Amino acid sequence: MRASPVQGRNKDEKKALRHLESAAATEHVDALFLLGLLHVEGIGTRKNPGKGLEYLKQAAERGHVHATFSAADLVNRGAVIAASALLQRRDVKKHQDEILHWMDLAARHGDAKIKGDMNRLRPQVAGIFDRMNTPPAYRPREIKVCPQRKVCYVDRFSGARNSCHSYVDYWNDCNTSSR
Repeated sequence: MRASPVQGRNKDEKKALRHLESAAATEHVDALFLLGLLHVEGIGTRKNPGKGLEYLKQAAERGHVHATFSAADLVNRGAVIAASALLQRRDVKKHQDEILHWMDLAARHGDAKIKGDMNRLRPQVAGIFDRMNTPPAYRPREIKVCPQRKVCYVDRFSGARNSCHSYVDYWNDCNTSSR
């Protein structure tokens, strides 16, 4: 839209937006289409792709061919961008339903390439979320048993054992509790 400026006239984008809104209120198809593009691009208003998509959908439902293609392209790009942006956040686990929603939307309404990519990636992403949500497996605390040493005192003349006792070898890296 910005590529073809009207020469010889001053452009007032906000005024044009107001005129298009009044024409769109009467369900004028071209006004709905142009209003959708203005909101998507942020011309004369703040950039709002959601509102722009609504206007493009209304124009497409009334038979505007260019609005149909623009809405489809916006859904393709928007769904993929939304899913990938949410996947790159630190709190991915908190947004898992929203990520899967956008991936499903792209798989349903995208072109053949987007559908193929989403159908291939969605099971992988869902599997990652499943692994993130499962509690860690219970593992009992490992108890190391210290080796016992038995020491016997032997009478060196008769060879008889006088006394024997066991003690724990504390020089090893182990616990003192035994099973």
